[in-house]
Amino acid sequence: MPTVRGLNPEEPFNKWYGGKIRQLRDRNGWTQADLGDKVFLSRSRIAQFEGGEAPPFDVAERLDEALGANTFLSDLWCRLERRGADWRSAPAVLDMERNARKIKYYMSVIPALLQTREYATALLSAGMPFYGGNLDDKVNFRLGRQAVLESTNPPWIWAVLDESALYRSLGQPDTLRDQLVHLLKATEAPNINVQILLHDQATLFPAIGLTTIFELRDGRTVLCREGVEESAFTSNEKTVAPFATLYDHLQSEALSPTQSMAFVRKVIEERHS
Repeated sequence: MPTVRGLNPEEPFNKWYGGKIRQLRDRNGWTQADLGDKVFLSRSRIAQFEGGEAPPFDVAERLDEALGANTFLSDLWCRLERRGADWRSAPAVLDMERNARKIKYYMSVIPALLQTREYATALLSAGMPFYGGNLDDKVNFRLGRQAVLESTNPPWIWAVLDESALYRSLGQPDTLRDQLVHLLKATEAPNINVQILLHDQATLFPAIGLTTIFELRDGRTVLCREGVEESAFTSNEKTVAPFATLYDHLQSEALSPTQSMAFVRKVIEERHS
């Protein structure tokens, strides 16, 4: 895989990124038209990307595959200046989701893989003043991640949601209602289980923030804790074990999946009818 070398701090990252595309193309002995044919784009679009225009994420992935660059270009994609600081962990999260056998969430918001476009837009737009970047790209990337649920071997989803996630209004008046209805529909899939942790039933409210535990197909367990600008990942057993135990405790105190969906229906009827 190419290494990140030769970055001139005086050169805009977009142009440096475009130069890397050109170098990889030259290494393969291809013209811009050749590369365009392989990724279903015109020669002029390849020229624009090599000239410094940031490609969409799915194009970066196709370029990686065509150029034999592993995930070099897609891993760097989130560093493009217009993406904003909160994009730094995006490729790592995507990789974990694609390689997970099981994903466990403890969240006070609806997990990204279960979000509607309107809910995701409202949630991400709230961070725009702090992170910057391109909102449409962020929303499309987030929704694109949900394709893993439609794959031939999707991961099992176990989400423990704090009760507050059902009441946090975002965006337009119907945004939360539509999101809750979508959540009900999503849990009809046998591999998606959501449990609600009620405030008056929980004996422990740990300050663990937004936490995800990925059980990967290669046998590793990876902990992801979302931070202000980027997420922290670790597979260190001594670090992961306490969070795994804590997750099991929270799950045991939450409503069962069936009870949880009945509670969600009640919230919809009482607050959004």
